[in-house]
Amino acid sequence: MTENSKSRESEKVILVTGSSGFVGKHLVPYLEGHGYTVRGLSRNPDRAGVFGWDPGRHSMDEAALQGVYGILHLAGEGIASGRWTEERKKRILDSRVDSTRTLVEHIGRMASPPRVLVSSSGVNYYESGSGLRDEQAPGGDSFLAGVCRQWESEARKAVEFGVRTVQLRTGVVLDPSGGALAKMLPVFKMGTGGPVGSGRQGFPWIGMEDLVRIMEWSLREDSVSGPVNAVHPDRVNQEAFSKALGKALNRPAVVPLPAFVVKATFGQMGRETLLADLNVVPGILQSHGFEFKYKNLAETLDKMLP
Repeated sequence: MTENSKSRESEKVILVTGSSGFVGKHLVPYLEGHGYTVRGLSRNPDRAGVFGWDPGRHSMDEAALQGVYGILHLAGEGIASGRWTEERKKRILDSRVDSTRTLVEHIGRMASPPRVLVSSSGVNYYESGSGLRDEQAPGGDSFLAGVCRQWESEARKAVEFGVRTVQLRTGVVLDPSGGALAKMLPVFKMGTGGPVGSGRQGFPWIGMEDLVRIMEWSLREDSVSGPVNAVHPDRVNQEAFSKALGKALNRPAVVPLPAFVVKATFGQMGRETLLADLNVVPGILQSHGFEFKYKNLAETLDKMLP
């Protein structure tokens, strides 16, 4: 095998953390379908191509990184499955910081590190409010904003080792197989869904198909580094989203979930997720000509829902 052919082959080897999660289960087959060889990391590796790691101890099987072109880092404790206790908040933060630090520490020991690290983050990085938030907008002071700042800070340390780094600030990921949409569908199908809170708060969203395409694009778009807002340019608020979902399901969507109920039921988690007013725009994606698969929310929902 020539040096050029070896180089082309290595460019198709990608390490994915969180490969068994909501997004990872869609990302891995997408990458494999586009000719990539995908490796995973797990605390309990049980099959070929999956390597061991323990982020809490900052340890991992270094063989996982050998010959890898890029890393897609998705691992982290879920944030929206119930009220936040102090212990839960610590797990949310530590799972992101420790896993990212583990990757970067091991990258720093390599003679030939990966070319690119694409690390997840979230639109909750931004301050809640009515103004538009592109990638240059300042961060907020919420718990989740602080998590995103520390998470991204750990990922950026890979730059010291010559690794291009991208931090994907992802919006609400829409797919009926899981996440927010899967939780909403039973309620909306019964005709008892509707806007959350005032309904006027921004609802930055991204369809799963476009998200995995953005992730693969970030791997190969050498001119892109730093934060990238992984959201669709079709900006909607909570009320518009509810109406679009109801229309896609041919059901009414007029039963509101009042803010006081959200606060009483979910506490801080509800205030920082369901009631946050985040008007986020995909400035970097648009300036680089990224083409979204579907033109708006209505078309996306129509294509993904039976």
